[in-house]
Amino acid sequence: MPELKLKHVVSCSSEDNTHKADNLLSSDTYRKWKAARPGEKQVSVILQLEKEEQIHSIDIGNEGSAFIEVLVGHSTSVKDQDFEVLLVTSSFMSPTESRNGTNTNRVRFFGPGQLVKAQSQEKWDRVKIVCSQPYSKTIAYGISFIKLHSPPDGNEAPVSTPPKLTKLGQFRVKDESPSAGSNVQPGALFFSRDTSAKSSTGLKVSPPNERLSYAAAALKTEGSSTHTPASDTQQAPVKRKFEFSKERLEASGPPAKKPSSSASAETTPKAKARSSMGTSPSSRASPAQKSSDKRESPKTKPESKPKPKPKPKSSESVPFNRILEGVVFVLSGFQNPFRADLRDKALALGARYRPDWTPDATHLICAFANTPKYSQVKAAGGIIVRKEWVMDCHKNKQKISCKR
Repeated sequence: MPELKLKHVVSCSSEDNTHKADNLLSSDTYRKWKAARPGEKQVSVILQLEKEEQIHSIDIGNEGSAFIEVLVGHSTSVKDQDFEVLLVTSSFMSPTESRNGTNTNRVRFFGPGQLVKAQSQEKWDRVKIVCSQPYSKTIAYGISFIKLHSPPDGNEAPVSTPPKLTKLGQFRVKDESPSAGSNVQPGALFFSRDTSAKSSTGLKVSPPNERLSYAAAALKTEGSSTHTPASDTQQAPVKRKFEFSKERLEASGPPAKKPSSSASAETTPKAKARSSMGTSPSSRASPAQKSSDKRESPKTKPESKPKPKPKPKSSESVPFNRILEGVVFVLSGFQNPFRADLRDKALALGARYRPDWTPDATHLICAFANTPKYSQVKAAGGIIVRKEWVMDCHKNKQKISCKR
């Protein structure tokens, strides 16, 4: 990966008389950039590249800083807010190391997986390094060096493959069969023998692209060994017809017996009453018959199915990286690594990040209430939300109202 060349220093918030910011232009690690006075809250330096390049990885050598952040921008930018975060605030010293003054020259390498993906895929010609040391007031901190690397060239020499292993001690390594490739089909491993070899069961080995599974091959051989007539194997499936009315009648009980001729000759008061009413025992329908007739009668009005409610137009049409477009947020009260993870989620949704509250900031993601920054944003009329707002927007993939 070729190293990007630094052209000159655009500006610097603070620098020592000996360890100036111009020392970062040289690749010598012993030439450092340090703040003018110990105990400064934050120092920053802006470096100009020779031309616009895509930054693939960053190497940073520390000099007493507890946290270091890298931002990128263009030379045409006028305001300081136009810089975008390339490397989120990363820890280089713990509080104990800062107070004791130990491990001040730690070196860290940040690959493409640790950089913000959206900014690492674009080209920039300015780099801003922001250092801070909140744990010690006696250290004049800064960085010893910074190296920026562009993506690897496509014409780099390919990696040489190791020689093929054919012998391992007293054992000889078996050559791979030509059929072993990426297009391995299910069941093909059972038939990996050569086509010329004949198995004991007399199975015919098919080509690799026409090989059957183990179960299919077994069924095929079983079918070929037993020759059954076509009339037995190709029997048309018989459909069973169910007569529900007859089955229900049989379940309800035996049908009523017709009265005999001798019984009909007898005239009883009950028979006379029935004949006068014009009904006979045989003409009356049983309750089971009535229920079956009701069940068999077609429904006059089909049940109207409830119409599905039209789905409201959600934010699915909005791309994932534009859900929080227009949101400029500031974090307060969070510590790494959760602070970096929360910021990455908001940046992935299309929001923009500011280290401190600025006139263009819109949201304050605050961990605690009644803090100085909380009071400042509340007086300025900004929107104050909790961390759950960003996490729910990222989880549901849509912008959720802040009032929740």
